[in-house]
Formats: sequence, structure tokens, C-alpha cells
Amino acid sequence: MRENIFQESTGNSLFKNEDALSPDYFPEQVIGRESQISELAACLKPIEEGRKCAHAFIFGPPGTGKTTCCRKVIEELTEYTTKAKCIYANCWQHSSRQALLSLIAEKIEPTLPRRGIAGDEILQRVTEQLKRANKTLVIILDEADKLFFNNEQNVLYDLGRLKEVWGANSCVILVSNSPDLMTKLDSRIRSSLLGSQISFNAYSPIELKKIVSERAKTALRAGCYSDDVIALCAALGAKNGGDARVALKALFLAAKTAEKRGSDKITADDARKSFGESQSSAQMKAERDSQLLGEEDNLILDFLKAGVKTSGEIYEFVERKLGESDRNARKRLEKLIAKNLVQAEDGQKGSRVFSLKK
Repeated sequence: MRENIFQESTGNSLFKNEDALSPDYFPEQVIGRESQISELAACLKPIEEGRKCAHAFIFGPPGTGKTTCCRKVIEELTEYTTKAKCIYANCWQHSSRQALLSLIAEKIEPTLPRRGIAGDEILQRVTEQLKRANKTLVIILDEADKLFFNNEQNVLYDLGRLKEVWGANSCVILVSNSPDLMTKLDSRIRSSLLGSQISFNAYSPIELKKIVSERAKTALRAGCYSDDVIALCAALGAKNGGDARVALKALFLAAKTAEKRGSDKITADDARKSFGESQSSAQMKAERDSQLLGEEDNLILDFLKAGVKTSGEIYEFVERKLGESDRNARKRLEKLIAKNLVQAEDGQKGSRVFSLKK
């Protein structure tokens, strides 16, 4: 009689802690980002003295340690002082003013009803709590560009002007892949968020190799991988714009491939096979962004997957598939460009051509 499929031997696991290769893992040491951590910490240090701290705009390509560094600084800030109330918000999940303010209320005043309360009343209630507790609100708005999807960026004015309007100190930390995010804000909001701009450059191949090597020590059993495997995974991350997440995902998949073979060693071939399965952070982000769109906009994205299209070809496609006018087609294209999913270039004789954002 055949053994139960779950009892079949597949060898010992190569992992000690596979979570260490996850994008959500928080490493003890953040490699190659010492100057960025120091700069962000300098923005927040005045909190202990009750002084106004500087807002911060953090930008750089996907997979370059922006979120990890924010989490590291916030962890040490809460050890350093009790005068900060730190909240992390991913704007892909909380993409409206009401959603963000409700999250803040949940963290600061849990007894506040989640429904039926106007945004201004939420602000009043939470700022009263902050003042009573003598705390500064520190809010990290990760993937902040998502607030622009539905014209919800006015919440940045609310948070940036918390002291002037409501009398409570705040520090807003915007995190984005786009270095141009601040230019999309109107001058009123932009002036309320003037502060430090902290750039995260793509990781170098040497930095990626060190990151993958250090993470492998935590994630995998000693002796099951070689320097060649580490180098190959780091090289894939370098090829994808210095993306550490891609490099770590490649190592994770290589280890899984070796386990399926029943091997106690990860080979270079295992690493190479993982390349086809590893998505870049930019690709994963684009897939998530497309989930926020309606069916009509996704039809245009699918049409552009075939290659570069002229405006005329897109207008004809939109009219045929959706029965919409050229004007509506232009509006849809402008929205997709604003969301960084489509790019436009000058074509022949003054025309424009469109393609998926790479």
C-alpha cells in the first residue's frame, strides 16, 4: 500500500527560517543604508525635546530598502523616547482620506467608532488625544503615490498642517518609488510638507551579494549553498535595477527547487531555474496597481501588452471594445500615465505613441 503523500520522504528541509527571505522580513542589520538611516533619524530626533521635527520624502527604485529603513528608525525611536506615536500605513491598502484617518484613529483612540464619523471630527479627536499624552504623530505613508489614484492627496495637507490647524505635532514620512511625486502636489500641499528629501539609489552588485549572503545565514542551513549560488542570485537582483527583493526571492526559489529534488545542496542550476519565476518588485507593483483599475482600463493595458500603439490605434480599439469617444480614450490614457502604468513618447509627424511602463 502506498504511503500517504504527506508521509513521503522528500529529505530534510534546507531552511532554518524561510521567513528571512520574505519581503516582509525585518533584518537586524540594514546593509548599505547607514547614511539614509542617519538622515531620517535626524528629522525625528527633536521629538524628545518637544520641538517640531522635519517631514521627510523618501524615494528610490523598488527593492532598495526604503520600508526596511523606516521600520528600523521607528523601532529605535520608540526605544529612545515615549513622546512619539508611530503609525505605518501602506497607501495601497489605505488609499483614501477617510481610510487613512480611520487607521490613525484606530491606533490612537480605539474607542472612536469606525463608521459615521466625519474626517474633521476624527482629526479633532485624535489630536486631542495626542496633546493630552504629549506625543508627536509620526506617520509613514508607504507607496504614497496611491493617494493620487482617486485624488485623495489632500489628506497630506491635513497631516502636514496638524500643528497649525489642530495644535498637535506631526511628522509625515512619504515613501515612493517616484522621485517626481512632490512635483505632482499643488503648492499649498507641497509647502506644508517641506522637509528632508532622502534618496535611495539602486543597490550595487557588491551590496546585493552582501545582503543575500547575510540573509542566507539566517534562512538556510549551513553548508547547503555555495558562493556561486549567492553570486548568481545577487546578479539577478542587479539585472533588475538593484532590487534586493528579486535577489532574495531567487535564493528562496532555488532552495525550494533543491528540496523538490530531495537534495541537501542548492546548485547553480537551481539558482538559474529560479530566474524565470522571479518577478521584479516593479512587476509585482504593476500587477497590484492594475487590480485597482476598472475592467475598461485593464483592457487598454492588455491591448498595449502586444507592443507600442499609436493614439489612433488606441482610440479605434476603445471605440470598438467600449463604445467610447476619443475624448474618453484620452482621459483613460492620461489616468494610466498618471498611475505610472503607461508611458507616452513622441512619434512621427507630431503624433504620440504609447506603451506599458517598463
